[in-house]
Amino acid sequence: MNNYTSIEKSYLAEQARQVLARRCLMDFTRYTNANYSVNWHHRTYANALDDFAAGKIKKLMVFMPPQHGKSELCSRRLPAKILGDKPDTRIALVSYNHDFAAKFNRDVQRIIDTPEYRTLYPDTSLNTQNIRTVVGTWLRNADEFEIVGRRGSLVTVGTGGGLTGRAVDVLIIDDPYKDPKSAWSLTTRQSTQDWYDAVACSRLHNDSKQLITLTRWHPDDLAGTLLTREADEWTVVKYQAIKSGEPTAEDPRANGEALWAERHSLEQLLQIKKSNSHVFQSLYQQDPKPVEGLIYSYFVDNLKDFMIQPDELPKRFDHVLIGVDWGDAGSLHSFTCVGLIDDGMIVLDSDTYPTKGTTPADLERAVVKFAAKQFRAYGRIESVNCDRLNTLINGVRTALQEAGLNIPVMRAHKAAILDRILATSRLMGSGRLLLLPNCKTLIKAFSEAVWSPKEQDKRLDNGTTDIDSLDSFEYVWGGYFKKISGA
Repeated sequence: MNNYTSIEKSYLAEQARQVLARRCLMDFTRYTNANYSVNWHHRTYANALDDFAAGKIKKLMVFMPPQHGKSELCSRRLPAKILGDKPDTRIALVSYNHDFAAKFNRDVQRIIDTPEYRTLYPDTSLNTQNIRTVVGTWLRNADEFEIVGRRGSLVTVGTGGGLTGRAVDVLIIDDPYKDPKSAWSLTTRQSTQDWYDAVACSRLHNDSKQLITLTRWHPDDLAGTLLTREADEWTVVKYQAIKSGEPTAEDPRANGEALWAERHSLEQLLQIKKSNSHVFQSLYQQDPKPVEGLIYSYFVDNLKDFMIQPDELPKRFDHVLIGVDWGDAGSLHSFTCVGLIDDGMIVLDSDTYPTKGTTPADLERAVVKFAAKQFRAYGRIESVNCDRLNTLINGVRTALQEAGLNIPVMRAHKAAILDRILATSRLMGSGRLLLLPNCKTLIKAFSEAVWSPKEQDKRLDNGTTDIDSLDSFEYVWGGYFKKISGA
């Protein structure tokens, strides 16, 4: 029987922790970050990263929902541990833009500077000064640092950034797309792919390793293209936010179980799914498919839940606003009035006006009539937010003034179409969008809106659906976009 003193036991326990921290990424992470919260998937994820670092996996892809711990392990702890184990390793870390990638660089530097890290890896250290270009010394700045006395380094760039003159032993690409708009843009996807093929791959050698980790947005994103082109070369680790299928050795969850329920409950995930099933399937389930069919299917399936009666309206609104879309030939001019309250909205009225045979004076009278109706009902209109065409805006402004309606008229704040669609979906899914039954034109527009079969980030706009009513609705609250959409 060993009769160790408490001091000796404490010392031996610390030595054991250090041995384990040098041996595997999960123990290293917990040793250098005592507050790290571990779920089962972090352990399997870290095991895959250990195999990658050891060279057992040469090309690794990891797909994981947002806010589930993807970057902490692959873009912060892993580079630090690799440089501790093998301080001559040259690492390139890439993200969707330079500033975001540079944050990872600074985080890795902070880890290496900690007393815990120095205890584990005393031979891996950084210059104590911030050095960018001084010849003959070791670089250390927000873009790049070098290990003192060794060949190892970490350089961070955004997709499209330069890596000229650098040999890369380990390439880590963490989220090459900023958001769905960029991932669904053919131009952005092509430029990202071109950069990978022409710049990133030209820096690799026979023994280089590649790690790509991202949330999937599009079937033809960087990961999708590479898996189509060289599927046999890549090991893929995929985590679904909600388990689909029977338990496996890689994912022991039961069908329908949340990935990290303590942080993202099943109830919360189902709420997100309800908002936009296509987005959820891509971003959270890592199974992107071409968008098709109804955009607001949840609205169509639950129409009664979106209705509010006049006698149920709040006594006052924070803002009452009107949106106006000038229709093109063959479409409709559209007007929408919305009341904003807290972080939600109630659509109070909507209407359309024909474009054929309509003069500017006719249109001005129509806007005045619609605005006067809302003014009588709600006592005040904060602003009329119009689409382009300054001549029409000026005419409406004058017509309102002549009618005794002192309402500011301004050009609408127009977010990208996809951002508007996603914001509207979030409002619907979270129960923060209601409509009065008289809003027949907008109800019809929501019910008939479909995705364009040709453009991933666009709705169909060929005259068969009422895009104009959707536009006027979105123009109403453009100035409050971030506040009420949660974007």
